Amino acid sequence: MEFFDKIDIHNPGEGLRNAVKWLEKISGFVITIHDHRGLLFSKSGEPFLAGKEHHGHPYCEQRRYSELNWNSQCMRNCARTVESIALKELKPFIHSCWKGVEELIVPVVKDDALLLIIYAGVFKSKEIGPTADVLACMKSEYRKLKYADHGQLEKYAALLQIFGQGMLDYAFLYHKEADEKHGRKEIIRKYIYDNAHHDITLSGLAKRLSISGSRARHLVSSLFGNSFQELIMQERMHRSRNLLIYSEQDLKEIANSVGIPNVYYFNRCFKNFFGVPPGTFRRNMKSNQYKETS
Repeated sequence: MEFFDKIDIHNPGEGLRNAVKWLEKISGFVITIHDHRGLLFSKSGEPFLAGKEHHGHPYCEQRRYSELNWNSQCMRNCARTVESIALKELKPFIHSCWKGVEELIVPVVKDDALLLIIYAGVFKSKEIGPTADVLACMKSEYRKLKYADHGQLEKYAALLQIFGQGMLDYAFLYHKEADEKHGRKEIIRKYIYDNAHHDITLSGLAKRLSISGSRARHLVSSLFGNSFQELIMQERMHRSRNLLIYSEQDLKEIANSVGIPNVYYFNRCFKNFFGVPPGTFRRNMKSNQYKETS
């Protein structure tokens, strides 16, 4: 019997990709993972789960980019609507797609914050079906789908929640400072990584370290050579860079995802950090990717 190698915390991408493939094999589902906080990335900006951020099911892919407005409907219905429900519910649910099928949605939550959304599917539904216009384009792929077994999906929802938490744990371990001599440096780094998408404050870090605010400010400066706010901005900018390249979120969504609710302020911060506005950066990266593959 052949087993996968253990997941290497210094390079978890391959192990996590193998684990997702194994889950897809035993479940029969196609799994998509929306990492809208930009957590599942290497230090060089490579996604741990490349290709899994987009719906790869043949039914989802069919005509998505060739039919007028289909991709925008997918983004609106299966990304923004799902995220708004997940933010409110913070627990698994069945989502009815605009193409007349169902999928299992599993929010992955830490400290009451939504960090990942796992999609599993898609399935025929006994309650809904595709419109005549959609079915005319999708008939062959629709016939291949199985009907949803909600009892089975409930069991897989629990498994996917545990799996999602495990992925986050590997990401957090990967980003930890390895040198135990810098214990407080590790705590500060982890505190920023865990909370950069929140309204994070120096007083919160001081409480975590059990020291005064002024002592925390001096400690951060002496250990890193940067202020606390500069470290937060570095983390947010690197996450937003990754999301601009690998996700389809718009600028406002990315700004919110990394903890900057004002998109105009986000644009200014990104330009100051990388030298170009985020929209220009994304267009340039997409153009370079196209040239490399053409």
